[in-house]
Amino acid sequence: MESLEDLPGRASIREATSAAADSADRRGEDGPIVVAPRVTVPDAPVDRSTAPAAPTAEAAARNAGGGVRYVEGAGIAAPRPTGPLVREERPDVMPPQAKRGPGPERFKLVVIESAGVVDARTHKITLPYVDAPSADATCQSASGGTWPCGARARTAMRRLVQRRALDCVPLDRNSDEPVRAADCEVAGINLSQWLIEQGWAAPTPEAPEAYVALHKAAVEAQRGLYRADGR
Repeated sequence: MESLEDLPGRASIREATSAAADSADRRGEDGPIVVAPRVTVPDAPVDRSTAPAAPTAEAAARNAGGGVRYVEGAGIAAPRPTGPLVREERPDVMPPQAKRGPGPERFKLVVIESAGVVDARTHKITLPYVDAPSADATCQSASGGTWPCGARARTAMRRLVQRRALDCVPLDRNSDEPVRAADCEVAGINLSQWLIEQGWAAPTPEAPEAYVALHKAAVEAQRGLYRADGR
């Protein structure tokens, strides 16, 4: 940065000031007042290289369009639209889902009345394909005594269900009877199949063939109702 001593016209101002002071000393205090000559300080030169350039034809055309620029995502200018804008229909990204049938009904806080009967509070549910003992049924042991097999079967079912919800598919969805047959599961375990597999029920004549095989295996293993000691 230039100092004040280097500014244009600074030397001329200094010389005129010194001449006026010398003249006043020669005249004395009663001499006339001498006015220093007016000095014009030239303007500093302007650097034309930094001046803004004149607008180009492309910029003038853009300004004539209201200052709107059509720029794509990559920063590349896109051509201006020449016709009306038309919305393009978006194709389906996901294939259509296949329609499913009615799902199971969920029942919470059910009461296990017996191994084959569940109180759903709005109605009672009987498990299909099983012949399970009632809660007060008794069975005879190999030694000739009796034991409360019905209560034991109900306890086994209660331990399985605990306080978990049941997902049931009614065999007749249009039924409004107070007692309805429904195929139920708890945590993915089919209750009818579990009773037969553990030996706490026998399959009915209309039961699937797999239930018959499970019942045969339970009898041979002496599980549930088929324990030799009746405990």
